[in-house]
Amino acid sequence: VEKIKTIGDCYMCVCGCPEASETHAPDLVSFSKKMLTVLCAFNEVHGTDLQIRIGINSGPVVAGVIGQSKIIYDLWGPAVNMASRMESFGVPGSIQITENTYRLLPGTCARGFAPRGEIEVKGGFKVNAHCWTPTPSALEVLEVVALVKDKSIASFSDVLSNVSNI
Repeated sequence: VEKIKTIGDCYMCVCGCPEASETHAPDLVSFSKKMLTVLCAFNEVHGTDLQIRIGINSGPVVAGVIGQSKIIYDLWGPAVNMASRMESFGVPGSIQITENTYRLLPGTCARGFAPRGEIEVKGGFKVNAHCWTPTPSALEVLEVVALVKDKSIASFSDVLSNVSNI
């Protein structure tokens, strides 16, 4: 999973690019589930109620390096736009994925995703979507709370890489 950029309050990342990956969908779903579990632990530690929406789509993209003085790697295309729509029309505190992505998930990774049916998104498109809302076990949250409180863990990425089997 590679960070591409932040756009306002949006964090854009990609999996399976520039090198194609047969496991891009389950890898990104696993990453997303860990993000939501870490956020649950953060809320527990700090007494907050922060929420995020995560949107995922699978499909071909155009990627390239742009700029002369400030060079960035970016992605474009209908698959990118649909992932953005999955996020913006999603449910706070959940992961919303397209049917394209859902079909790429092995059974264990797809468990817990509920069909939302056909939803209308920006541009008048109707898309079949599936939604996963976390119900992390107390042990998972406690594991992450310990990591969040651990002063040797320097960043959100460090916490994510230390969370096991969520």
